[in-house]
Amino acid sequence: MFLSSQYPPVKVKDAISIALAWGWVEVKGPRTKGDHKYFEHPDFDIPLQIDTGAGDFGEAYIRMMIKRMGIDRKKFYGATKRTAKKIGIKYDPPVLD
Repeated sequence: MFLSSQYPPVKVKDAISIALAWGWVEVKGPRTKGDHKYFEHPDFDIPLQIDTGAGDFGEAYIRMMIKRMGIDRKKFYGATKRTAKKIGIKYDPPVLD
């Protein structure tokens, strides 16, 4: 299986850390049962869904998250030290207003 070096796999805990770093807040409620966590952001109408039952997220899922979060690839991976290292960039945590 070919893995894109542009979008290396991301673990569930890293995806959650990235979402939280960018100001997404976990939503608790009746639809949050099972292997998914839902996150909301004040600037976006559509919630972000993260499948916590998955192993590593591949390129398609990562691209969906990047698009949904309204950021680019470098901002996505740069949000945590571990993911920044995966693509060889400097850790650059988001500065939220």
